Amino acid sequence: EPTLTPEPTLTPQLLPTPLPSPTPPGVFNFVGQSFTCDGRFQPPLLQVVTLDAAGNGVAGVEVIVEWSGGQDRFFTGLKPELGRGYGDFAMETNLAYTVRLASDPSGEISVRSDPCTDAAGRLIATSVLLTFQQPERP
Repeated sequence: EPTLTPEPTLTPQLLPTPLPSPTPPGVFNFVGQSFTCDGRFQPPLLQVVTLDAAGNGVAGVEVIVEWSGGQDRFFTGLKPELGRGYGDFAMETNLAYTVRLASDPSGEISVRSDPCTDAAGRLIATSVLLTFQQPERP
């Protein structure tokens, strides 16, 4: 005579509640920009510095530069003698550029290299420095 096999019983399992995740390492806030009228930076440079929350340079951050009819990209950290988080790009005078970090497609910053007069009275082009920093983690 056949015997009945008991039905398996399900044991409820408690799933852990997810904790808030820390800020991903690729997230940076735009801190500010400054302009330099210095003949040593000719052609004019778009300089980018990326810092961690403690103010240390972050290498390997991809920067995307776009202008009317073109696009280029570069990475921080390729000139360690200028800082671990430093990268630059040669600009043309009087051309508008849009700059963003690849990790933040919505954080576009517009820059230009306008003419300026240096300390020696020469007409040269302005270089631009953009600084980005990772936020402090809670």
